[in-house]
Amino acid sequence: MFRVFIESFAEAVKKPLLLAPALIVMLANVLVLFLALDNYFGFFYDVFVFNNVPGQGLLDTPYYMITTYGVDILAMALASIIALALGFYLLYVFAEILAGKEKKVFRAMASTLSRAGEILALAFFAGIAAFLYIIVAYILLLITFSVEALGIITLLLLILWLIFGLYAYFKFVFTPVFMAVERKKLKEALKASWKWSAGKIASIIVFIVILSFVTALITNVGIAISDSLSVDWLIVLALAITAGLSGAYYNIALIKYFQAKK
Repeated sequence: MFRVFIESFAEAVKKPLLLAPALIVMLANVLVLFLALDNYFGFFYDVFVFNNVPGQGLLDTPYYMITTYGVDILAMALASIIALALGFYLLYVFAEILAGKEKKVFRAMASTLSRAGEILALAFFAGIAAFLYIIVAYILLLITFSVEALGIITLLLLILWLIFGLYAYFKFVFTPVFMAVERKKLKEALKASWKWSAGKIASIIVFIVILSFVTALITNVGIAISDSLSVDWLIVLALAITAGLSGAYYNIALIKYFQAKK
């Protein structure tokens, strides 16, 4: 496992052009966030800062949120799905490069666009699955605090639901990798990820936790370097390089781990 982390870092460093797809995707994500910024601020400030949600019943609260903030929620949902699609696109690009199907970075980016429909379908599926999971958790949370007689039971159910969600995440986390590397369809990739992860859950959890920590560390190093600089273009350059390195490293390590465990 630790060899994967070292090899992935070496791969990203010795081929600086690999940072380009990650930087382009990052800029695209920034643009998407910028376009939905008013919706995010309008919703979160009203609901969480100003608490502009009158007391509602168990069933009335979702209705109130949809009728009052429906446009904001829709905009945030679309922005989240686009961000997911961009993340999956980046994974597909690195899969093309690391599998040797297309060694030129920009050619790999161009050829991956031919799989845009597949990537969007995956993003919609992941977004809808996450939405349904959150809805169930939300309902259980509401019942826990609203119906006193069922409080303890629904609290236990909520804890079990959260544990199930984490378990399912680690079982299916390599579904996009199966689709990107082995070109499986979504249904086949889901089955393959579930089967492949059997007996590897502990290893996958450790790997994902360490990988997340390392990528966060790379990003924080970039922030620390930028804070020590006084020239604007150097600050932007430091942030861009470390953000690109972080994105490239995450995807390279994910694919290399998958290839090592196959």
